[in-house]
This record gives sequence, structure tokens and C-alpha cells, in this order.
Amino acid sequence: MNFIFKNINSDCHTEHCRSVNMKCKRLSSTKLRLTFLLFLLFSFCSIAISKSTFSSERLKQACIDYAQSIVGNNAEVNLIEKIEAQAFEESGITAICTGDEKSLHGNCFIGIEFYRNGFLIRRLQIPARIKIFMEVPVAVKTLFRGAVIQGDDIKIEKKDITNYRASDILNPEEIIGKKVRNNIPANGIVVRLSIENEKVINRGDKVKIVVVSGAIKITAAGEALQDGATGDLILVKREGTRTKLQGKVAADGTVIIAQN
Repeated sequence: MNFIFKNINSDCHTEHCRSVNMKCKRLSSTKLRLTFLLFLLFSFCSIAISKSTFSSERLKQACIDYAQSIVGNNAEVNLIEKIEAQAFEESGITAICTGDEKSLHGNCFIGIEFYRNGFLIRRLQIPARIKIFMEVPVAVKTLFRGAVIQGDDIKIEKKDITNYRASDILNPEEIIGKKVRNNIPANGIVVRLSIENEKVINRGDKVKIVVVSGAIKITAAGEALQDGATGDLILVKREGTRTKLQGKVAADGTVIIAQN
């Protein structure tokens, strides 16, 4: 090749030189094309390697697994919309799901956050419908107001408790022997509001009133104007005043008045 170039550079005008010159041009052109193709291939590979991608199915399964880890494996998690695949030009992207026990129930959102080097670069809100199931006591037959609940009046079944608070759910031991406060239909869940609690305050009793405002608590003596069981809201008045206040009866007979 050096020889060929040398001859070309010597400005030879023979037929042989012209032939060699044409071959040299073709070789140079081929070499340039090959170099260009290799450059494109290298550039494409560099771009492909630098990207981070998260498939739709991968994100969907991550949302379902995360929700069930928070609310329990008995939960039924359905995503309302399809999650689009997510792609990033940068490498080293991490994704985490967000949401807590209070927010992940009923119609809700599961969050997905994408981070690079500790910085949030993208956030998604995935609409979902989550039903929570639990084994709870239910009525074998219709239980009418005033009836005393017996052991054979209830059974344990798995039910959808999505719309109940944790404090509403009772154990059988908390139910048997109690009176029915409101009619309970057959197969209905027996919750705290379904039964009468034993009165801890009678009308006219002297009671301790605790007013709570943030971190501040004020205690005062008062009088109950209504009967009350644990968890009931009753009217009371402070000693020496005629002002009526409403508070919740605590298990120890204290009346709690919460102020925002």
C-alpha cells in the first residue's frame, strides 16, 4: 500500500498507475465506510447500555407486591389503568413504591418514584382499587336490638372489611354476652357499633374532663348529663358553669374533649 501511495504521489501518468490509483480510491472509500459503520455501531451500543428501562409488567407486579406487603396477602389489588413502560437515558436508575396502610385501601393511588444518585427524577401515581379481607365474626341469623348474643349466634368468616376501621373489628370474646345495639342482618359483620358496651358513666356522676388541644391538656371536674359507655359521645358540664360540652368516654370513665 505504501508503494501504491508512493507511485501516486510521484504523479505517474501510465495506465498502470491510473489502475492502481482507482484501486486505492476504492479501498480508501471502503475503509471510510467501514470506519463510519463501526462508529455508528459503537455509538448505538453506548446509548443502549446507558439507558435504564422498566417494563410495564415489571412495574405492575411491583405495585401489587408492595400493596400486599403493606395491607396483607389477603388483600385483592387491582390496577385500574395500564402502566406505561418507563425509559431513562441515564443508567443506575432505581424505583421504589410508596403508600401506607392508611392510604392503601378502597379507591386509591400507589406511588412509584424513580431516583438517580439519591435524587428524585420522576414520580407516577397509579390508580388502584384495593379490597381488604379478614376473618371476622358474622351473625348466623338476624340479631335484633336488645338481644343478648350467644356463642351459636355468630360464626367466623372471611369478609371484605375495606370500609371498616381496625378499631371497629372485634374478637368473639368481646361480643358474646353483650346486647345488640342495632339490628344485625344474617351474615352481617358484628362490629363495635353493633353491640352495647357496659355503661361506665351514669347521668349525674361526677366525672373528670380532659380537654386536649395539640400537646396541651387541661383537666377539670364536671358532671355527666347523659349515661355513657366506652367510646360513646356524651354531654357534660364543668363544675360551676352551665356550659354544655361534648366528649368521648374513655375506658376509665374520663371524658375526653378534643379541640383542633
